[in-house]
Amino acid sequence: MRNHLKLEDNNYIRYKYATALEESGQYQPAIEQLEKINLTDLLQYHANVIRLTLGRLYYSIKQPKKGGQYFDEAVDNYDDQEKTLLYSAKSILANNSDHKKAIEKLDEIAQHSPRYADALKKLTLNLTSEEYFDIIDPKIKLEDTEMLNE
Repeated sequence: MRNHLKLEDNNYIRYKYATALEESGQYQPAIEQLEKINLTDLLQYHANVIRLTLGRLYYSIKQPKKGGQYFDEAVDNYDDQEKTLLYSAKSILANNSDHKKAIEKLDEIAQHSPRYADALKKLTLNLTSEEYFDIIDPKIKLEDTEMLNE
């Protein structure tokens, strides 16, 4: 008789397995593991960790629309929306040079939170001149542009 190791279907084990897959560059299998987790069974914080991880993974496999959906869900389902938006922007920049989407996230923070009012300004300091003028709308952000160029 052969004995087979049978693992209990456990969200924590599935999450740890997915992070190991991600670390080894196996993004699609990591996504598949995470998407098997029923987020409604989890505490809000844990569900958002899964959403943010899925968002990052989808950006890694060049599916920013799907990644953005998970980031948006995380923001909508968390009390500290600014912190979640910052993490989303950081993940976008770490996995993709999609500065425009990251700046949209940071601009959302700057508009709604005095704690992070300088978030957009700090990010734009890392852009090349061409990227800066492609992303920053001079009509809407004239005041910010003048302030940055002082």
